[in-house]
Amino acid sequence: MTTVAEARFGDKVVSRSYFSNAGKTAPLPDPKSGLKNPVRLERSSLNMLSNTRQQQRQANPARFRGNWAGFLTQPGITWDYEMSLKRTGASRFVGTSVITDLNNPSVFGVMSLRGRVVNGALLFKETRITDQNPPLGLRWCIKGGRLRISGSNGRVFLRGSWSDPGCNAGLIGLQKQ
Repeated sequence: MTTVAEARFGDKVVSRSYFSNAGKTAPLPDPKSGLKNPVRLERSSLNMLSNTRQQQRQANPARFRGNWAGFLTQPGITWDYEMSLKRTGASRFVGTSVITDLNNPSVFGVMSLRGRVVNGALLFKETRITDQNPPLGLRWCIKGGRLRISGSNGRVFLRGSWSDPGCNAGLIGLQKQ
């Protein structure tokens, strides 16, 4: 049995390889592509397949559950920020978030949240404040956002942006604990 694999750049086929049961390849370049090394392109498309598998592993909803710690930013300020996520369905989560002043841990807010994994990202929304000691004269933002999961050197990260209509939006960066 022979299988055909094509490497594409946009809609254009730039390389074709034919695989037999023996696992041997016979690359046939597209004469219009001008490529001199179709085997190299074939290997790069295998790397793209490997990257796609890695993204699928990272997007697995089970990887989002657990405790996360890091930071949350607003223009001109950075806060300690933590999330604890519990999986409640195939791609749904509930949990809590805690925001704390870096210089004064007695200034804090604890929020309940819910979320779901969509296209490899956690879409979350804090639903209410369950405990708090906000900065004098201020209120906590009830945040929602989109956090993408990534991994490096055995560590797993959530990164993305958050917003609340009544607050200055910012960024979140968390590492799985």
